[in-house]
Amino acid sequence: MSGNRVTAINWNATPYKSRNVSKQELIDILGPEEGAYEYEYAQKVRRNIEKAVRAAANAVYGSGTSQANSFI
Repeated sequence: MSGNRVTAINWNATPYKSRNVSKQELIDILGPEEGAYEYEYAQKVRRNIEKAVRAAANAVYGSGTSQANSFI
């Protein structure tokens, strides 16, 4: 973001792939240690994406508006 406008949005879907997979499913597939790690990493990535979308929506539509709030 620059000033009051969004200048670019970039998103790489690769680490976001685990969004709809439960922690237990990842543990079953990858084992207890790697499954738990991958789940926590995916949750962190998801939170960062949500923060970026919220910032962009607030910049475009105004903080707290119904349009901005409809993105998350």
